[in-house]
Amino acid sequence: TAAIRQFRFDQVVDTRSIVLEIDRLGKSINLMSTTIEHFLQMIGSLAEEKELDVLLSKVAAETRATSGADAALLLLFSEDRAVLEVRSLSAGDGA
Repeated sequence: TAAIRQFRFDQVVDTRSIVLEIDRLGKSINLMSTTIEHFLQMIGSLAEEKELDVLLSKVAAETRATSGADAALLLLFSEDRAVLEVRSLSAGDGA
């Protein structure tokens, strides 16, 4: 649609059809648009964050929520790159 070509993903496309494939395509386009709009908003929010620990916490939470996972864990190398360290954990209970 024109909205997608213009990178406007905040609009719902009404494509109800008696043809099953067209109906499914319309639903897929709406899901894709919603997901892209969410990612664009998330990118804007993350770009404004100045504190690394807060940023990592947001990334873990958004990754968990977007993927539908029970938890997300972020690991970063230590300064000497000798070991991986847990930097952020997001669990379904908001931890």
